[in-house]
Amino acid sequence: LQKKPYLTPAMVKMRLHDTAVSIRLPKEQQGWGMLDVKALLDS
Repeated sequence: LQKKPYLTPAMVKMRLHDTAVSIRLPKEQQGWGMLDVKALLDS
């Protein structure tokens, strides 16, 4: 957030969702998947 202080909580949530990687489990078990921190920081 220091790098991109204009991000709103909704934008952070969307980026977390959009950059998560599926771990090939049902959504009830994996949620959004595994975080891809590099992709998140690069987005």
